[in-house]
Amino acid sequence: IARCQDLTPRASVVVPTYGRPHLLERLVRALEGQTLPASDFEVLVVDNGSPGEETAAELSRLAASSPLVLRVLRIEENHGPAPARNLGWRAAVGPYVAFTDDDCVPRRDWLEQALRTAAATPDLGVLQGATRRPDGPYEYTNNTVYRETGAPSPDFEGSNLLFPRAGLE
Repeated sequence: IARCQDLTPRASVVVPTYGRPHLLERLVRALEGQTLPASDFEVLVVDNGSPGEETAAELSRLAASSPLVLRVLRIEENHGPAPARNLGWRAAVGPYVAFTDDDCVPRRDWLEQALRTAAATPDLGVLQGATRRPDGPYEYTNNTVYRETGAPSPDFEGSNLLFPRAGLE
């Protein structure tokens, strides 16, 4: 007797990106290295109207080569990260939606720890994790916003958040 496996991931990771294709491989490799099995989450990268073809080409390459379920969505015109995040979570299928950014490198246990905390918190509205400055040199541009958070912040920085999908709906 064959049993069908539940194909719904435990979480969906949503990442907005805009014109930084050189950062995407580093992020995808960090997600591939999660302690949570790859079958337990999906990744939705939303190209937020990036100029040129470089971002689309890099996302296609990564989606084809990664062992992750990596879906690519696109917004034609950039209006900031919020519309990209909204498109991503609405397309997500997991009961929890995690947000990070294209310039982040999540810790190996990021998703596992977030889901463990969510399971222990039945009335969870939002889980905000710490965000730390990267080790070594970091590329700062006119679009760089750098915030280090060690405790919950009223700004709800989108680089490290987890929501129950029902709360977003």
